Amino acid sequence: MKSTPVKIFIICLAALVCGVCSKDEPDPEPQPEDVEDISTSAEITPYGGELQATDESGNVITLTFPPGAVTDTATVTLTILGKHRDLPVDVRQVRAFEIRPDDLKLYEPVTVSIDYHTATAGIESAAIFRLRSDDWLVPLRDHAYPNGNSTITAATMIPGVFAEGKMTIEQINTQLDLLESSTGINLKCSGNAFRSSNILSSGCEEYKIVWDDWTETAGGFLQLFGGRYLIGYYDNLPPGARTFEEDIEKVCSEIIEKGVQNVLDLGEPDDPCCRDYAHSIESMMGAMLGCGSESSTFDQLNDRYNTVHSQCHTYLDVTVELSVEDGGLLIMTTGEILLTLEGTGNGQATVTGTGELAVTGSGDAGGVCTSTISGQNFVTVTGTRDAAYIYTLTVNMNQVAMMVTVCPETVIQTALVGSDSKEVTLGPGNSFHLLETEDIDEGTATTQVTLHNPYTPVPQPE
Repeated sequence: MKSTPVKIFIICLAALVCGVCSKDEPDPEPQPEDVEDISTSAEITPYGGELQATDESGNVITLTFPPGAVTDTATVTLTILGKHRDLPVDVRQVRAFEIRPDDLKLYEPVTVSIDYHTATAGIESAAIFRLRSDDWLVPLRDHAYPNGNSTITAATMIPGVFAEGKMTIEQINTQLDLLESSTGINLKCSGNAFRSSNILSSGCEEYKIVWDDWTETAGGFLQLFGGRYLIGYYDNLPPGARTFEEDIEKVCSEIIEKGVQNVLDLGEPDDPCCRDYAHSIESMMGAMLGCGSESSTFDQLNDRYNTVHSQCHTYLDVTVELSVEDGGLLIMTTGEILLTLEGTGNGQATVTGTGELAVTGSGDAGGVCTSTISGQNFVTVTGTRDAAYIYTLTVNMNQVAMMVTVCPETVIQTALVGSDSKEVTLGPGNSFHLLETEDIDEGTATTQVTLHNPYTPVPQPE
């Protein structure tokens, strides 16, 4: 049957009443179709590394690991997720992506870069976020926009799932509410998605996990406050509302300070020289000094900092065993050499040290004569430590000792004086331990060198 104009009018009127054909309600935006994941992996060494993935639109994501970011070689995977995730971000150009493994420990910030296929207007309003959940996104720290409108970079100390894009003022305020709730500053909702809330061990790693959560939170506040500023949120504030400057000050006075206190409240570990604890103490001290803090929390932190640096000196434990078959001689040279490290920038340091090793020994010349040996070996150490915690050292030894041989009818004194120099490389690859055995005239010499507290933080020059 052919429709009449009246019937068409009635159908459309019904549709308008139901809202189906309404011109006032925009059609929902189409969601991106799911595609295959795009994944790449690379071996990241203590010297750093990089991996990169390109999505189906030509956007390039790059991870740059600086020297010292990892202490052991690790396989890191970057995956652009093909399944669409509905996130509270108004404008997105790149699918969510993840960095794995979850338990990857980072000791230097990893740079996350996104090079957009198409230039983005107002790119300074965009940010890179780490997902604590699909509703809770924390902006990364240290955002930069180095190539005009085509590149965004930021830094992270935590692996996980990430997204990028621009938020509306409403979305920014929602994320700030979630952050404030998690830190207990303004309890507007419940829940805590800090990784530290799920700590199962009571080992040294808990200090780093807790502090990394707090530094991510502080960086998130700063970026969100910056987003407010760019949108113009602070231009016409109602009476009593915090200004931009007051919000930034809040990060120091409440976020950083509370995070430091949270870590200090964990107590001290059995080994104050364990790396994760010492690294956290050093990082917290830098944050508190940057805030210009003079609080009781800073005083507590300063005490911990001094304890780490007084008890956790880097030193060499040296043992040289010289065995000479002729005369049945066994000479032992043992002791510790305290090292001084001075930062030279980029995680590197010069290494110097001086000390004395004890020289002792005995011998039995055919059962007729007996010998005793005593003296010192004066040692100087020079070298470098790179950002991957590889120590390249020159150990110079100058021995001054005396061997006294007692025979039935005579006593003989023999000076044992000499010098030697040895090149030593110690690092994570050999567990900071060297064991060498070499043949000498009518005997063997075994040298053992162990480096203790290799990860003690070293202040870097400003």
